[in-house]
Amino acid sequence: MIAHDHQALTAPAAMADETTPLIRDAWYVACFSHELVAGETLARKIAGERMFLYRRTDGTPVGLRDRCAHRSFPLAKGFVDGDDIVCGYHGFRYASDGECTAVPSQETAPRGIAVRTYAVVEAPPLVWVWAGDPSRARTEDVPSRPWLNERSGWEIVTGYLTINASTTVRLNPE
Repeated sequence: MIAHDHQALTAPAAMADETTPLIRDAWYVACFSHELVAGETLARKIAGERMFLYRRTDGTPVGLRDRCAHRSFPLAKGFVDGDDIVCGYHGFRYASDGECTAVPSQETAPRGIAVRTYAVVEAPPLVWVWAGDPSRARTEDVPSRPWLNERSGWEIVTGYLTINASTTVRLNPE
């Protein structure tokens, strides 16, 4: 007779499944630093959030929700103008803090129109984004990856591996 550990037998019931919420209050790698090119946008979906990144003129990375407040058009399909993003649909202009600063058909932008911002930290060769509550993001909690530094003595290889996978996982099929 084999003795079984009760916790081991009940572990699958306690594991995550398709109903388990994603962890949002955490730092996620959004891209490699070299992928974030000045004057261009880079769309991502991280922890279920549609967002995009771009660089301000001083090189600082910015993360905003990929949805214009006006007609939900993906802002990543717009264009970068200086430090702002301009929606490609009706031309609403947003500053890097998410505030709408101009509407082409109006003399002044209505107050209170904004898109969500995400905390972003660049620690080359990676750009990290906080998908949760921005007030809880602490830059000192960005995971340290010293072996990715060019002076670490390690050979660095970057790239992506695309895997076709189901979006629904069932641990206990019935």
